[in-house]
Amino acid sequence: MPGPLHGVTIIDLTSFIFGPYATQTLGDLGAEVIKIEAPGGDKQRFGLKQNKSKNMGSTFMMLGRNKKSVTLDLKVEEDREKLRALLPTAQVFIHNVRTSAMNQLGFGYEQVHAINPSMVYVHCVGYGTDGPYGGRQAFDDLVQAASGGADMILDNNGESTMRMFPSYVADKVSGLHALYATLAALFHRERTGEGQFVEVPMLESYTSFLMVEHLYGAAFEPSVSHVGSTPALAPDRACFKTKDGWIATMPSGKEGADNFMKLGGIPDFYNSEEFVTAKTGKEKVALYNKAMR
Repeated sequence: MPGPLHGVTIIDLTSFIFGPYATQTLGDLGAEVIKIEAPGGDKQRFGLKQNKSKNMGSTFMMLGRNKKSVTLDLKVEEDREKLRALLPTAQVFIHNVRTSAMNQLGFGYEQVHAINPSMVYVHCVGYGTDGPYGGRQAFDDLVQAASGGADMILDNNGESTMRMFPSYVADKVSGLHALYATLAALFHRERTGEGQFVEVPMLESYTSFLMVEHLYGAAFEPSVSHVGSTPALAPDRACFKTKDGWIATMPSGKEGADNFMKLGGIPDFYNSEEFVTAKTGKEKVALYNKAMR
């Protein structure tokens, strides 16, 4: 059975992870994705190469599924004309190239819109163009740091390690934002016939992802406590080692947690003097995790 985006054609000029993650998922949903690569290949193509595949690294292979690869040198007019010829056949044009460079090549928003007024034009950027960092280049580590995400992994003493999350999480979260935005613009196009210009900035996308729980007390005005979710940031929030393996627990509510403690041989944890006299939520979370161990 065809996917829900069957019949949608996407011209993909993105590279690295942010944009390709979005277009890979659009391809999963049934869209035809035409990936434009410069001569010599995408910059991500040769990263993490294996001996078995010297022309394609694992990350590129994962992000390249469902895509048709076309090599065009957009510095050459003949190849630019080939890309222009594709524009009327597509519904989405997506890239992560600087605006000035795309305008110079002849594929800025206004130029593409003139050829195909119903095109959904998606620009994946590091920082919102209206902000103080607009136009700057960004990568996953830079966005994890600028968003405050690198300040969230704590050591056993509760001190920040300033480490990055061990995944290209800012790239992929931003890629999902690009996916949602593209789908919304396609829905608008379906209803009205109008194309749209869509800008998806990494920093703003990843920060909004973190702030759901980590704005915490500062979500209120005036602030009622600190920024950063106490239970989420607990340094000993982890799986627990048992005699025959590891377990993860999330007892629901005080009653559920109390019953779980009883199973572990602690009959009245929440009425213990240590728990009752704990002054902060952080201390109580630490006591729970300590008891679990």
